[in-house]
Amino acid sequence: LYFAVASAKVPSGSGVSGLLGRFSILALYSTFMLTLGRVLRWLLTGMAYRVPLETIRDTSRLLQHVADIKLARAEGDLVVEEELYWELINIYQSPELIRRVTSAEPEAPLTSSAAM
Repeated sequence: LYFAVASAKVPSGSGVSGLLGRFSILALYSTFMLTLGRVLRWLLTGMAYRVPLETIRDTSRLLQHVADIKLARAEGDLVVEEELYWELINIYQSPELIRRVTSAEPEAPLTSSAAM
């Protein structure tokens, strides 16, 4: 069984036909897949850190905290302003605190049923 393959010369012009003439399909596919992988990685990078901030239910307590910081600065009480600022930073650094501060319903006090 013999195969005879005949093909015309590859055009060396500009455009897609010229590009295909200089590079193999494998090289183009590899370049496309690497580019697609980098774009997807760029889109998904840091998503685990953004989820707690994007799922905040009620931001009114956080906004009140920021308003308190502004009020302390306006009154010139820089010690209270700094304390409130670091408290706000601690809230944003802890997903548990964010969930507790921004929950719509107040949390029930912790009671032990074993003590009863």
